[in-house]
Amino acid sequence: MANHNLTDLEKKIYEGFGYVYRANQAFLTSDSIYRQRCFEAIHDEALMRHIIFNNDYLKIPPVYTFLCYYANQEPKLPAVSREEAWLKKSVGAFWGFVFRKVFLYDDAHNDLLPGKLLGFRTASFFSQISSGKS
Repeated sequence: MANHNLTDLEKKIYEGFGYVYRANQAFLTSDSIYRQRCFEAIHDEALMRHIIFNNDYLKIPPVYTFLCYYANQEPKLPAVSREEAWLKKSVGAFWGFVFRKVFLYDDAHNDLLPGKLLGFRTASFFSQISSGKS
């Protein structure tokens, strides 16, 4: 999270997410608890440090760390049904945008989650191929 304060991070998401993920742009204005929790997460510096550490050193997808954390916080995140597939894709797109477009990670690696968590089966972790990026 070096060189990015949280206000800057939220601003970059609102400015660029809809251009990169057009099919998911409605997520940013939805009243979904998942959207609320995503934005809550980016404002929680300790949680973001865990998300980044888990991604960088343990190859745990940010979506998985996010889901594990908020699955145990009140109000708990509800499971996402098949009919709400757009929501799963939007959460993945949100974290993909944060890591690839804001933190400038080079590559995404799709991974199966250990069991189905709140309706999510797969997620990506991100890597930096070249040095010198934050």
